[in-house]
Amino acid sequence: MITIEKAFGIILARVRPGKTERLALGDALGCCLAADIKADRDSPPTDRSAMDGYAVRAKDLAAEPRTLRLAGEVFAGSNARPRVSSGTCVTILTGASLPPGADTVVKVEETQEHEGLVTFDSPAKMGANIRLRGEEVTKSQVVLDKGAVLDAAQIGLCASVGKAVVRVYKRPDVAIFCTGQELRLPGEKVSPHQLRDSNGPALIAGLNAVGI
Repeated sequence: MITIEKAFGIILARVRPGKTERLALGDALGCCLAADIKADRDSPPTDRSAMDGYAVRAKDLAAEPRTLRLAGEVFAGSNARPRVSSGTCVTILTGASLPPGADTVVKVEETQEHEGLVTFDSPAKMGANIRLRGEEVTKSQVVLDKGAVLDAAQIGLCASVGKAVVRVYKRPDVAIFCTGQELRLPGEKVSPHQLRDSNGPALIAGLNAVGI
C-alpha cells in the first residue's frame, strides 16, 4: 500500500498539458488558461474622480474667500473637457475623467452651490479624491497567469482588459462505465437482489463541477 499523497505524485508526474483552443468568454467558465492575460491599457485609463463633487485647483482654496465660479460639468462616460482655470471649478461625478487644469476633487458634501458659485468649507489637499491613471493596472501588465482556472470573477477581469476570446486548454473527455449485473439505472424498477447505479451520476456531476 502507498499513501494518497504518493499516488497523486505518481499521477501528476506523468500528466502532460492537452491541446489548446480559443473560446468566447461565455464558454470558458471552469477552463484553464493556456496563456497569460495582459491588460490592453492602463486602468484607470485617465486620472478620474473617486467622488461626486467639484474638480478644483487646490491652491485656489488655500485662503478665504473659498468661492469659485462654476465653469462646466463632467459626467462618467462624458468626453467633455472644460478647463479649470484660476477662480473656477467644474462639477464632476464619480468615475469621470479629471478635466485639464484641475489637481484635486472636493466632495460635494463639503460645499454649497448657489447661482453658479460654489463655496468650499475648508482648504483642500492637493490630489485628494483622485484615482490616478494606471493606479490599478498598467498596460501590458499580467492580470491572470497561465494555468489559472477561470471562475466568474476572473471572467469579468478578462472582459475588463478587452479579452472577448481566451486561449484555454481543452476540457478532457471522460467515459464512465458502470459494470455489474446487479446494477440498474436510477429510474428503473429494482428487485431485492439488485442495486441502483449511484456512482455513475455522482462521478458525472463531480467531473462537470471541475470543468470536465
